[in-house]
Amino acid sequence: MRCVIFLWLLRHAAGWRTFGVLPNLGSFTEYVGKFCFDFKKVPPGAPKPAVGSIEVLLRGRVASARPLRATQGPPCYGPCESDGGLYLFVFDDEQAHGQLVRQKFGQMSCEDMRHRANWALPIRFENSEQFLWKENITEGIRPRFWYFVFAACGVQMVVPPAFDIHATNILQGFQSEFGLDQEGTLLLQVTAAVGFLGLFLGIRQANQATGSEALRSRSLLRILLVSASMSSIGACCLCLHWSVFASDGEGLLALQVAGVGLLAGAKSLLAILQLLLAKGWALFYSPQQLLQRQVLMGAVLLIILLSVLCELHEVLFHDWSAQIYMYENWSGIIILMLNCCIFLEAWRSMRETFLLETSDEMRRFYVYVSGVSILYFLTLPLVCLLASMLARWVRAKYVDRAEVGCRFLATLLLAWLLRPARMDAMINARMEESVETLGEPCEEAQIIAASGSVPLRQGADRSPEAAQAPNSGLPQE
Repeated sequence: MRCVIFLWLLRHAAGWRTFGVLPNLGSFTEYVGKFCFDFKKVPPGAPKPAVGSIEVLLRGRVASARPLRATQGPPCYGPCESDGGLYLFVFDDEQAHGQLVRQKFGQMSCEDMRHRANWALPIRFENSEQFLWKENITEGIRPRFWYFVFAACGVQMVVPPAFDIHATNILQGFQSEFGLDQEGTLLLQVTAAVGFLGLFLGIRQANQATGSEALRSRSLLRILLVSASMSSIGACCLCLHWSVFASDGEGLLALQVAGVGLLAGAKSLLAILQLLLAKGWALFYSPQQLLQRQVLMGAVLLIILLSVLCELHEVLFHDWSAQIYMYENWSGIIILMLNCCIFLEAWRSMRETFLLETSDEMRRFYVYVSGVSILYFLTLPLVCLLASMLARWVRAKYVDRAEVGCRFLATLLLAWLLRPARMDAMINARMEESVETLGEPCEEAQIIAASGSVPLRQGADRSPEAAQAPNSGLPQE
């Protein structure tokens, strides 16, 4: 039964276009969604062109169950016109309208909401069981979020109405189904899919050019390759979802959730990769690292879970806020905090490894990796802080672009740092330094196995713990 309910939600909650069935109650208020409309400035006195449209369709039958009353003072100051009716209240995002109703939602009477609403649309089925209403939106000052609330004010639900509300930005061309806060989402995901696919193919080609065993023998490059492929496939899933959304205003939530899950996995692999560069494979194999390993893996899994749940919450459960995007609610803030904790651990481990390192080449390598960590882990929290100073309808767009750009640039830089030619040069530099310092070849466990490359000497029977170089945080196969 739970599976059936979940599949029903996947079908009936995808996209902004909202539809469902109103409660079988005589009195209720139900918030059903919001949409950000475009605007178009015109000279003073000129007629305002339509920038958007709203279409409301209900099917059902409702009868009045409350006689009309009157009050000498608030809330009606006379006849209570809302009594015994079913209404669709539409509010804009001004403080005196939508923001006030949001703060007092569930505490206001129907009459109070009717006076605060920009539109108070009475739902009357007359002699039929269908109600249809269409209206064009004009706006010449700025983009606005519009909120939609159904309110039953003492009615009898003969047949609980099924509703469908569809809003469009008619000036946006093929993006007309998108709210202005979502403008460019489809193009961003197309760019991300192409970019990460090109990066994936580039890494594959570069490693094949160095020999058939180059990729197989380098564990970190394989992790990076899997991360790039997951980013590309996840972006492709989101492309398909938003392409369908552009045509019907609903999209495919199953693909959207799959895409978000893949992207969360790709980001987690990048975090794990940077931890491995700082701590080596001892992070996974050493008994001394057991507690730290459990904490870090728990944090990574929690980031993936919260990312998927954030996306489900955003689509399946309506939110009043005109400012909300993934990293502005409590679960998104937890994701940012967990990423910052992982960064601090990677930075601490990288610093310890850097201080123990004697090779100038290796020190430069760790400096570069530290720079990538700063770029990847700290740019997004900084952008989220700065986004609070931006207009509400552009915050999500800038944060999304910053996240995709940082992830792509971090993947590109790590691919450059872990390229086989550079790793081989670092191995040779470590070997030469060991010979000069000790007067004899150093042990295999003390030679950097850059990017998880195959051992330089064969036949050594070593445990994974012994394979970790004491003076190097880079992993050993």
